[in-house]
Amino acid sequence: MNLDIKVLHYADETSDKIWAVDPKPNANGGHDVWYGRRGKVMTFRPTEKSDWISLHDAKIRKGYERCSDRKSTRLNSSHQEDLV
Repeated sequence: MNLDIKVLHYADETSDKIWAVDPKPNANGGHDVWYGRRGKVMTFRPTEKSDWISLHDAKIRKGYERCSDRKSTRLNSSHQEDLV
């Protein structure tokens, strides 16, 4: 299984948002999530949910699309970085 960070994008007339999940389990057995407006500092939030695929699929159902052109690096939860 590919453990690269999964990055999704949502845009409409008023929104331009990024959502990302790290499929690699965090220390609590959940997954790390980043979200926010594109071009801004992302908000980091660890989740205790062990099923990252359900989180990812819920965003797809809401209209988010996969970002194949976005660079994603494994982010350190002690500091926030933008996904560009």
